[in-house]
Amino acid sequence: MKKIQIVIFLLVASFVLNCATQKIYITEETGDARIATKEGTSHFFVAGLGQSKEYSAAQICDERPVVAVETSYSFLDGFLGVITYGIYSPHSYAIYCGKKPKKE
Repeated sequence: MKKIQIVIFLLVASFVLNCATQKIYITEETGDARIATKEGTSHFFVAGLGQSKEYSAAQICDERPVVAVETSYSFLDGFLGVITYGIYSPHSYAIYCGKKPKKE
């Protein structure tokens, strides 16, 4: 019984510790960087080698500056990667744009 508890603990710990978030600040407009302009999920296949679609932050923000870009790998993303043996591994993303037009 104790071995089963240890195995269950290790599995749960591996899922919980598998989460990660990276946020890259491009400009200093931190006040505008609190609400994401575009959020979604990027779909990766075969252990992350093939991406189904690419996004251009400059095109999404159009005339406004790109303030920050954030990618995250949540518990659900990791769980989907585990149950598909790495064939499908999604990642969540958010792109933050400034409110004012770009200065030229």
